[in-house]
Amino acid sequence: MGGWFDSELTGLGRRQAKALGTHLRSRLQVGDRSPQLFSSDLTRARETADHIAQAIGSDVRLRQELRASCGGVADGESKSWLQANAQPLPERGDVLHYKCASGAESVYEVSERVYPFVADLTLRSAEDVVVVTHGGTHDLVVAAWLGIPRDALGRYSFCTAPGGVTELGVRDDSGVRVLVTLNDTRHLHD
Repeated sequence: MGGWFDSELTGLGRRQAKALGTHLRSRLQVGDRSPQLFSSDLTRARETADHIAQAIGSDVRLRQELRASCGGVADGESKSWLQANAQPLPERGDVLHYKCASGAESVYEVSERVYPFVADLTLRSAEDVVVVTHGGTHDLVVAAWLGIPRDALGRYSFCTAPGGVTELGVRDDSGVRVLVTLNDTRHLHD
């Protein structure tokens, strides 16, 4: 269980972070204006952001709002520990407010920090913004961008893998927010 357990990247994670930085450098318009780069302040995300920052020539702005969901007493525990000790999921019940263990955050609680962060991003004038975060938090960033109501968050999930790129955009002609690409990992296999 990752959660707020502050682990470093593995060797594979470092290779993926470097590949991600190279990929983003080729995709972004890096020139006079560097993209704004925000990252979770947890070490594994920060290390990924450092590789990206070096590749795109940007500074990393660390944000607690982008942290993974806190797993409470489960943070740093093994999958087998979690299987033996986690609170059971509610059957067709309220997964929005479900907490896997004592001291854990629910999806709704995580959304209380992610949604305002995304709202703040929409007010920025930067053309390119890069956000480095964690799987479940990624889902909330996408949901907030698309305007999915917070009370609907327990009814969906996006499929994500470490090192994937999700591109969010705005249609120039209408201002409609769009999900351009979801969790593209092709750059990790080149």
